[in-house]
Amino acid sequence: MSSEAETTEPMKVSMLGKTIGAEIIGVDIRESVLDEVGSRYVRQALLDYKVIILRNQNLEPDDQVAFTSKLGPVSDEGPKNPFFLEGHPEITILTNTFRDGKPLGFQTDQTDEWHSDVSYLEKPSMGAVLYAIEVPPEGADTLYVDLEAAYLALPAAVRDRLDQLRAIHTFPEQYGGKLTEAERAAIPAQSHPLVRTHPETGRKSLFLSQMMTTAIEGLGEKESDDLLNELFEHITKPEFEYTHKWQRNDILVWDNRCTMHKSTWFDPKYNRLMYRSMMEGDVPH
Repeated sequence: MSSEAETTEPMKVSMLGKTIGAEIIGVDIRESVLDEVGSRYVRQALLDYKVIILRNQNLEPDDQVAFTSKLGPVSDEGPKNPFFLEGHPEITILTNTFRDGKPLGFQTDQTDEWHSDVSYLEKPSMGAVLYAIEVPPEGADTLYVDLEAAYLALPAAVRDRLDQLRAIHTFPEQYGGKLTEAERAAIPAQSHPLVRTHPETGRKSLFLSQMMTTAIEGLGEKESDDLLNELFEHITKPEFEYTHKWQRNDILVWDNRCTMHKSTWFDPKYNRLMYRSMMEGDVPH
């Protein structure tokens, strides 16, 4: 698909980043994307560009769940997640707002670390859909990096070495506070390949998470830490990055199998409210 690919429908794709990120123009999710042709077009754009943006959408929760289901099987977001939208357990609330001193969703007013969603699970998420309902006037961007492009940019000898390694992913306690012993036992650390092959495109990418990848199997602590730090420095270079500046009613979709993301700080005097739905993934290979 080219950066300005046209179809017989009034949709087209416009590339945004150097290797990652594209806007699909001419889409009303409630009308054009939920039909067979439109959903197939959007799904292919996701495979091609890894992060896709659809602006000016006006969705009800049922619309978001239906749209997500066209991209992949809709999932919950794993254990220790109390912030579901009432009546829609597939949708998680992300917000910095409180009611009666209690958070109404996962807190989003602080800069977090680079991560691929729920990589601590045996089957990490395939991808996610994020719908912007309220956005601050500045800040609160979401940054993405292209882990496929970062892998290909490494020397061949380095790629060959990384192809043989596996990494340990653990549940980050900042997701839900301190875990009880029973809760921790329910989500044991997972071993995933450091380089995974995309099950649909067949392309290789790095697969690691600054927030959740804690060690490289078979290496001593210092060697493991040094390698992870080198890789994190490499994959967050500007040439692999796309920065999304949110507008109200944006829909953003990303492929967790070949990207990593993080949010940026914003002034907490402003409200931020997002609805997130996710697609089921598979065991990385």
